[in-house]
Amino acid sequence: MKPQLMVLPIKKMLQWVSTHENTRTAVLVAASYDLDAARLPHNCVVEMFDDIDFDCPGRSITAEQAKHYAAFVQELPHDTEIIVCACNAGESRSAALCAALCEYYNVDSAWIWDSPHFHPNMLVFDMFTQALGLYIDDNQKDALIQTNRTAFTKAIRHSG
Repeated sequence: MKPQLMVLPIKKMLQWVSTHENTRTAVLVAASYDLDAARLPHNCVVEMFDDIDFDCPGRSITAEQAKHYAAFVQELPHDTEIIVCACNAGESRSAALCAALCEYYNVDSAWIWDSPHFHPNMLVFDMFTQALGLYIDDNQKDALIQTNRTAFTKAIRHSG
């Protein structure tokens, strides 16, 4: 069974999990600030790093953090129904984590890349896909980035 994948800001994720306690849910969090552990669901992994898409020691995602996420996902029970990816705004780091999970579970990720609301952090996407043992070639990554930029450009043109 493939889990449903979701992207949410941390505050909305905390509200969502409090109302979905009976679901078999796992949560991946990329945070820039300390979270109240008592409010987090029991099946949750939290890594602290900023939304930086280039190597910046002490601030950007590390290979160890990506491996921690991967180990968490690979050890999830097979009956996990929903995986929620959350970050501060629910737009970049969490979208990248979720896009990588789409690749891992062989689920269409167009809902992320075609959305002007998501801007997947490519460093997070790269590190997490690698940690999951996936290889995404540069041409495919470039195409995904271009798809996302096109969606954003179209949204801006239609809003004016």
